[in-house]
Amino acid sequence: MQLRNSLTRRPPPDYEAFSYVWGDIKDVRCIELEGAIVPITRNLDSALRHLHREDEKIILWADVLCINQNDIKERLHEVSQMNPIYRQATRVVVWPGEGWDGSNIAMEFLRKLGDDETLYLGPSPVPCISVGSRHLDSPSLCRHTIHLFDLPWWKRTWTVQEFVLAQDLVFQCSTS
Repeated sequence: MQLRNSLTRRPPPDYEAFSYVWGDIKDVRCIELEGAIVPITRNLDSALRHLHREDEKIILWADVLCINQNDIKERLHEVSQMNPIYRQATRVVVWPGEGWDGSNIAMEFLRKLGDDETLYLGPSPVPCISVGSRHLDSPSLCRHTIHLFDLPWWKRTWTVQEFVLAQDLVFQCSTS
C-alpha cells in the first residue's frame, strides 16, 4: 500500500493513524483500494464511512489496509514499527465503536475530562463537570460513560501504545 512505503521517506507525509477494533473477521465488506478490491470488517467499514470527509483528502494509516495480513514476515516487521507509526502521525483517530443513543453524552464527558486541567482525584463537595444538565451523579451520564469504557477498544493489547504516542488524539464514535 502507498503509505506503508511512504513512511520510510524523510520526512514522512502527513497522515492520520487509525486505532480501532477489527471486529468479527467473518463479517466483511469490500472496498476498492488503489484499484484492488480489499475485504474489511464491518466495524472498519462503518468507521471509514463515519470518518469520511468529502471536503478533505487525508492519508490514513490503518493496519489491516497497510499491512499485508497474509505475509507473516511483513506483519512481524510492521508490528515493530507501531511506535514510529503512531508517534509520527499528525493525528491518531480512535474509533472505540459504533455510536449509540447516548454516545454523544459519553463522548462530551470524555472531552470535558480531557480539557479540564484542574481536575484531581479525590472527594469533591459538588460535581465539577456536567454534560448538558447531567452532573457526575446522573444515572444516565454514568450509564453512558460505563458503556463507552466497556467497548472492546479499551481491551485491545495495543490501545495504550496507540493512545500514548499520539501527538493529537481524537475519539469519535459517530458522525459528530
